[in-house]
Amino acid sequence: MFQFVYPAKIKKDTGGFFLVTFPDIPFAATDAKTLSDALKEARDCLEEAVAGIIADSLDFPFPSPVRKGCHAIPLTAQMSAKASPARTSRDIQRKTVLFPMVGAVKLF
Repeated sequence: MFQFVYPAKIKKDTGGFFLVTFPDIPFAATDAKTLSDALKEARDCLEEAVAGIIADSLDFPFPSPVRKGCHAIPLTAQMSAKASPARTSRDIQRKTVLFPMVGAVKLF
């Protein structure tokens, strides 16, 4: 099974909290007092954002590569399993399928 891993930017704000944002999901953001808590909150925030995207039948954002300065936040196996059909069904509607080991392939 393919696991989705999203990049998260974490920076300390003026109030001393660690603010977490996701470049691939602009509306998803959270914060916490410590970096450790921010990373835990990031995963929860990501899960909720992806659940909302699936529930609302929005275009599913495929994760971009995790670059220097970003943290890798994986979806749980359960949410990755839910996300895979959502991603695939939209790709089929666009006549493109993403294969984890190959990339995007045009169907016709």
